Parts: sequence; C-alpha cells; structure tokens
Amino acid sequence: MYSANEDYLLQVLRDADIVTDSKINDARSKRQGVESLVEALIRLEMVSQVEVSRALAIDSGMEFIDLLHYEPLEEILALVEPVKANQFKVIPLSLEENRLQVAVADPSDLDKLDSLPHVLGYDVDPVCATPEQIHEGLIKYYGSSGEIDDTALEVLTAGGGGGSTAEGEG
Repeated sequence: MYSANEDYLLQVLRDADIVTDSKINDARSKRQGVESLVEALIRLEMVSQVEVSRALAIDSGMEFIDLLHYEPLEEILALVEPVKANQFKVIPLSLEENRLQVAVADPSDLDKLDSLPHVLGYDVDPVCATPEQIHEGLIKYYGSSGEIDDTALEVLTAGGGGGSTAEGEG
C-alpha cells in the first residue's frame, strides 16, 4: 500500500495525533495474516486511508487531494497513456505551463516521483490521494487499475483457442 517503512509511517501518524500507542498495540494484537499494522489500523477503523494519506502528504510537503470531489478533464486524462497511468499509479489532474499535476498514492515513493517527468514528458507537480481513490480513478478513467483486466483474463483463460477467428468469414 505504502512504500514508507512501517515504523516511520506509524511515527508520522503519532506525530499528527492520528494514532496513539494504545491503538497501535490494540491493532497489533488483531492483525490478520501478513497484514501490515497500518492496514490493520485502517481495517479496524482506528484510522482512515484519508487520514493516513493526508498525514503522509503533509510530512512530504505535498498537497492532499480528495479525488471523490474532483473530476479531471478528458483532454488532461489523454495526456497520460493508460499503460503509463496504470504502471505508475497516477491520475493526471491539470496542466499549466508544461507542468502536469498528477495524483499519486504514495508520496514516500521517491523513485517513482523522480522518474515521472522522464516517463510522462512533463515537469510534474505531484499531489497525494488515497491508494483506494487512485485505484478507483484508474478504473473509472482508464478502464483498468493495472491489475489483470477482464479482456486479458478472457485471453488467458481461453488458452488461445475457442475465440472468434476469420475462418468462419467468407
């Protein structure tokens, strides 16, 4: 979900007065499987994804945007190819003086942030949104979130056979 070291992320949440050691200890005892402590805090509704993302944004000196209340223009969305939007988990929001504002889920992923201008061909102004909102936005605006989509699944499960071909035409 987030690339930040979990101890660091928990400290950011403590510093922002979003979680207490008591909540962290409670979530630690209720973790499921390989679930991270932050994921457990979210699942147990001790903290929300918005609170986590907002705290990370502030800590990174980045603006937070709630994508539920923002609708990018089609011409802005067209500036980023679907494959690149999915690969880098970004939603383009605006373009001003060759600077593309994009929503990202993880402001601590410095490798991704450093590569975006080269990949997208614009200077980039990142803003932070929740991972869930980025995922939903990729599906809404690009038809996929970078996970295997229905068309690819059909091709893989069909095993290359049984699909329509040109044989029956003509």
